[in-house]
Amino acid sequence: MIYLYTSVSNNNSTMSSSLHSGSRDRTSTTNLTPERAAETIKNVASSIREASSKIREMVRTARETVEAGAHRIKSIARKKRTK
Repeated sequence: MIYLYTSVSNNNSTMSSSLHSGSRDRTSTTNLTPERAAETIKNVASSIREASSKIREMVRTARETVEAGAHRIKSIARKKRTK
């Protein structure tokens, strides 16, 4: 699991980010213009949308797999009852 914590300070245009992923942690501070901060936020939002889309697809595939498995089990159970 990866966690990204970002804070932007308006008084001196700095942004501090902490990235935590298991045993690796990174923290950086960067002087940002408002334009660069906006671009960074857009990039993070884009990454979130992309990850969300991939997760939705994985969940959809998992549900279809479970449903197909359940259907197959019911079909086998019906065949055993009719014998």
